[in-house]
Amino acid sequence: MNATERDLTPLCQRLAMRYAAEGRAHPLVAAVAVAVRGRAGLGPDAFAAELGVALSMVEAAERGELPAEHLPSPYLDHADQRLIALLAERG
Repeated sequence: MNATERDLTPLCQRLAMRYAAEGRAHPLVAAVAVAVRGRAGLGPDAFAAELGVALSMVEAAERGELPAEHLPSPYLDHADQRLIALLAERG
């Protein structure tokens, strides 16, 4: 992460609250997955290809169907340390 990258932690926390209210099983994971893909500026298909995972895995992560320990490791390669810490703390 470079110094000019925006801290996505507050956004993830707000999204996670919204996703929790919607009843998603793993709202924080969904929020981080959405934020990481958004930062990359890619659609789901292109992001799945970038990560080297199936599109269904990206979709499941963004729907909050995956617990943090099942989030594909390439997501963590695209997440900054603050998001990784947030997942470790609350995911």
